[in-house]
Amino acid sequence: MSERVPARAVVLDVNNTLIDAFSAFAAIDIAFAHDAFGITLTRERVRDLWGSTPDVVYNSLFQQYHRPWQQVAEQFRQYRQDHSDVDAFQPKVYPETIPALTQLKAAGMVLCLATGGTPSVVYEDLERGGIAPDDWFDHIQFPIGDDPKPLTRVVVNLARRGIGAPETVMVGDDSADRQATLRAGLGRFIAVTTGPTMSREDFLRVGVPAQDIAAHIGQVPGLILPPAAA
Repeated sequence: MSERVPARAVVLDVNNTLIDAFSAFAAIDIAFAHDAFGITLTRERVRDLWGSTPDVVYNSLFQQYHRPWQQVAEQFRQYRQDHSDVDAFQPKVYPETIPALTQLKAAGMVLCLATGGTPSVVYEDLERGGIAPDDWFDHIQFPIGDDPKPLTRVVVNLARRGIGAPETVMVGDDSADRQATLRAGLGRFIAVTTGPTMSREDFLRVGVPAQDIAAHIGQVPGLILPPAAA
């Protein structure tokens, strides 16, 4: 087995990698289902529907009320707007995130973000947790067209700095992050199991090596950096 090229750059997913998006989304979904329809919704049910398209989510939960899913989606949007000050509905930066980013930066890693989120929401969620994205990350990649995570754009940006794809590590919480890593030809994918869809066993099943799986972002520097720096 060939020796890995030492990493010089780290690309990080946002939702459920740096911030706990699932808990916030589950909280507001559960509250909306109860307040609007009198339905008792569980975190497990929200997890089952995580990543589904809006029509699938709304039809799965509210079809018996005979309302078009677009109408329910608009009702949910209004509910979320009306409850924008509820703390439980706000994604939180994981307590391990800032120490991990600090450690990676101190070791000379170039840090980038690659997220399927919208710019205003991503900035707001990170800044609420004490992370000013433009101060921490050298490149921030948002979706382009139908591609939610165009890592090839990140590769081009890093190449201008003399950093190659084999020297770049992607950190994410689901199979989509891994697939994006493979498409872009990055040197390594590190999985964190803080997301709602993939457990350690799931990552092992799709071929992620055990040494490339972390329980949370706080363990990631120890998997990337040489022992003296970790």
